[in-house]
Amino acid sequence: SSGLLGELSVGGGGRRKYKYHSFRDLLRVVRNKKNHFLDLPPLLQVVMGPLPHGYLNYWTSRFPALLMQVYDFVVQSHARHALASEP
Repeated sequence: SSGLLGELSVGGGGRRKYKYHSFRDLLRVVRNKKNHFLDLPPLLQVVMGPLPHGYLNYWTSRFPALLMQVYDFVVQSHARHALASEP
């Protein structure tokens, strides 16, 4: 985790600091590294795999429940929003 995020912070410009135990920051890492994939060091690009399938495999192999956790979060947020907007 701190090793993973530390590894990923290499070559990323060092502008953003990530919290190692934050779900939100994990999603930020996934998004930011994808958006700046071509700016990553070549070795890290090889380790992460080509976009989109290799990159997806990189993350799902390390965090197999991530997709379902995001889905659950979206469903729960939608339900809370729907309840809050009822008259």
